[in-house]
Amino acid sequence: MIAAALMRPLPGRAITIGEEEELSAEMLRIIFKKLPVVDDPYVTAYVNRVGKRILAVMPEQPFRYRFYVINQDMYNAFATPAGHIFIYSGLIEAMDGEDELAGILGHEIAHVYCRHISQKIELAKKVGWAQLAGMAAGVLLGVAGGSGAAANAMVMGSAAGGATAQLSFSRDNEMQADQLGLKYLNDAGYGTEGLLRVLKKIRSKQWFSKEQVPLT
Repeated sequence: MIAAALMRPLPGRAITIGEEEELSAEMLRIIFKKLPVVDDPYVTAYVNRVGKRILAVMPEQPFRYRFYVINQDMYNAFATPAGHIFIYSGLIEAMDGEDELAGILGHEIAHVYCRHISQKIELAKKVGWAQLAGMAAGVLLGVAGGSGAAANAMVMGSAAGGATAQLSFSRDNEMQADQLGLKYLNDAGYGTEGLLRVLKKIRSKQWFSKEQVPLT
């Protein structure tokens, strides 16, 4: 019963689809300003092809997903609201096969599909959109191994300091993303062991805690 519940998107309140897209646009402006996003069409086309193969086996989505590569030697990936998914070039270079790329993309797609970020943001809607976008981008950049100074600058001085912690994913969020991600990978014809391998590589760089690596 617990496993079945984790496979379903949580019914909790979230910002609307329109609000999610508005917030995402502001977050993208910040991310593209702070991070070196790759503009090589071959690289981005490959990552998008893998992502779209996973999306093809999923229920209809309210967003048009897009996938980006950040040119930094870091082992991680993250998603913004409204289906924008970023992966670091360092992690791609450390991969041993396409199933590992599919694994981490499937995990991040699951976060978006379950609207985990949007549910967290609903809790902090009392702050302004621009401020909230900066705060959320700061959390994502910090979690994703971005510049600590850059990430902290986006949340420092905020009237929503207490809400910042609310934007971080819970253990249940991560478990649900793992479970759904594994299902999507299997349905798309990818080996599910790729997700485990890539999360272990991320863990080796201390971006994930031991408890966040799936056991199956």
